Amino acid sequence: MPFFLYEAVDAAGNPVADAVDAATAQDAHARLVMSGHRDIRLLTDQTTAAMHNDLGAMSPEDRQRMAAARVRQMHARGQWQSHWAALMDMVRPARYALSAALVLAIYQAWHGHWLSAIPLALYVCHPLLRLLWSLISVDRYRQLQTAMVHGRWAESLQLIERLRRQGRSRALIMDLDFREAQVRIRRGDAVDPHLQYLMRWQSELPRERGLFESRLAGLYLAIGDYDRYREAARTSLEAAPKDASRLIELAMAEARFGSLSEARKLLERVDAKVLTGLAGTYRQWVEAVIALNSGEAAKAEVLLALCAAQVADLVRRLPMAEAWQAMLAGQRSLALARLGRREEASRLPAAVWSLLQLHADPAFLAMLRQEAGVPA
Repeated sequence: MPFFLYEAVDAAGNPVADAVDAATAQDAHARLVMSGHRDIRLLTDQTTAAMHNDLGAMSPEDRQRMAAARVRQMHARGQWQSHWAALMDMVRPARYALSAALVLAIYQAWHGHWLSAIPLALYVCHPLLRLLWSLISVDRYRQLQTAMVHGRWAESLQLIERLRRQGRSRALIMDLDFREAQVRIRRGDAVDPHLQYLMRWQSELPRERGLFESRLAGLYLAIGDYDRYREAARTSLEAAPKDASRLIELAMAEARFGSLSEARKLLERVDAKVLTGLAGTYRQWVEAVIALNSGEAAKAEVLLALCAAQVADLVRRLPMAEAWQAMLAGQRSLALARLGRREEASRLPAAVWSLLQLHADPAFLAMLRQEAGVPA
């Protein structure tokens, strides 16, 4: 069962950060309301909630502690804040025992009793070394995201192999398989052999309905197969028709490569109360793309500026947000050009042109060149 991370105020009026198991975000929200929670903010959508199913094997107390730790790390503003939060979450429950062991180890070492001091020192250091090993994996994964955003394919493959040797969770191994397929296809490999290899995940994810198709949609978008991107996004939504994140993803696919009227209908179905903060920004972005492609340049420019401000705050924590930042700059440039502000429009994408060439579709790049001018 997926576990949805959330923040809320409980029935006693206390702020809480925890996880709730439910089939859908709507079910998770309803369960929290029924138990007296208010001011509920879900922090994971249906796809990412499936990646927290390891919480199901924990006791209620350990699950709450682990869920709260993950929430704190999500709010950390940058890599080092995230690491510090993880360190505090590990040390806090055993701080008295660790402090006593450390003092005793120092005392024994001071008096030359090394055979007693060494086991105590190992007791103190073991959880910290284990955390350090996990943080190395986290940093390496961030490096992988950055390398893929900037098209450094050889570096990406090296990092994937290192992470695969360290990784033990099924969710991470699946993620690395999809990332490797994307990198190798973008380097020139044929698509079908990689798709056939990835199909094994479809049979291994019977409980996470639509998760495979959701990842497949992301792959198709990255390699520029936009028809299959829309098809996979629709299939993923059919498996979880109330999932807000999948509704918004299909709406974006339709807004960019399909029917604007269909994109509007999909957005109308989104349940705002179960949106995560990131999903809320993405929904606003879809509205901006619809406005841009409908000839409402002024509305699009305002919405795109708002989205760009929100995404700029994400870049410190989420390397892949750099690609979104580049796309927003390109779309805003197009909106400005259509408002007659061509000089401003031509300057805006200059800093991100290399990223646009990597992540934007050819038709969009052609419009930018024609309407806003190619940056120097």
